[in-house]
Amino acid sequence: MFLIDDEPDIREAMRDRIDWESIGCVFCGDAPDGELALPLINRLHPDIIVSDIKMPFMDGLELSRNVKRTMPSVKIILLSGHEEFHYALEALRIGVSEYCLKPISSSELSDAVRAAARQIDIQNQKDHRQPEHASIHSQRETLSMQKLSAIDRAEISDFMKYGQAANALSFTRKYLSFLGGIDWKTSFVGRYVCMELGLSALQFCRESVSSDGLSEDEINMLEQKIAKVTSHEEAVDYIAALLETVTRFREQANNKYAGKILKAKDFIRAQSARYELSLHIVAQHVGMSPSYFSTIFSQETGQTFVEFLTSVRMARAIDFMRTTDFKTYEIAYKVGYNDAHYFSFLFKKFTGTTTREFRKMDKAAAVLRG
Repeated sequence: MFLIDDEPDIREAMRDRIDWESIGCVFCGDAPDGELALPLINRLHPDIIVSDIKMPFMDGLELSRNVKRTMPSVKIILLSGHEEFHYALEALRIGVSEYCLKPISSSELSDAVRAAARQIDIQNQKDHRQPEHASIHSQRETLSMQKLSAIDRAEISDFMKYGQAANALSFTRKYLSFLGGIDWKTSFVGRYVCMELGLSALQFCRESVSSDGLSEDEINMLEQKIAKVTSHEEAVDYIAALLETVTRFREQANNKYAGKILKAKDFIRAQSARYELSLHIVAQHVGMSPSYFSTIFSQETGQTFVEFLTSVRMARAIDFMRTTDFKTYEIAYKVGYNDAHYFSFLFKKFTGTTTREFRKMDKAAAVLRG
């Protein structure tokens, strides 16, 4: 077993506080970063590597790529902080065996190394008995990784934005169905999915904390629950409960912010002639974060911010077309566009006619009306 961590105290603690021989391993070396570790690994040929993911010079992912190219059978355990979860998918693609959260206790690290050693023993036995057959576990793991790469993250995002709390469990069962065949004791695919979906939900909640959202204590409690998931059913229960919490919170927030959306619409109508008017400006006016305001606005109005602003400006433009002799570029400027060509493009897209055609048709209609 070879250990890599750029923090000397942590590296020494992991090296000295664990009785490696008691879990069937021999500690063969350590290094402070991947660049120094790689030549040692190439010389020592360890069976298991434990490495921090963020290190200077050569990080854990780059080290893993280099090692897997020359020693594909080596088991790699990466250690990562909360903010680094987005690296886990890349770790899966490389073929990393385990992905553990820091801080990690001696017992947790021992369990991870013991599991890796058990995988090596099992594979050695299978290679000896049936060298021509791949194990069922390996096939399932590969399938799980392939499906994980194809996960539709927009689907989970859409459910958090528009789904109903009553449908959280059925949605989760269907969404996580591909995890049914993995071995939770030897694979971190399932835990990665829980981490990613959990963080997506927590991020959604945090974006709405700008006013009166979930408290930090509540959010921290949800984060802690991720580490306790150890089976498919627990994963389904955890994610379903989290989605139910998020959707109920969203529904309450939507009702609460209805007044702010009305205030925003009034502000947009009053300020629509300002060409610099933006979602950020309107969100700041009503005291909401831009991302959360965008979501709530779409839910309340059935339009995006840009669609609503464009409709307000086009209505004013049509009024100018009917009641004044202003030229097209003058109308464009008066309704909030400093580019007449872009205004003409939007006008045709909105009305189905050019500005010139619209005026001709409107005049003809006025004559018919008498």
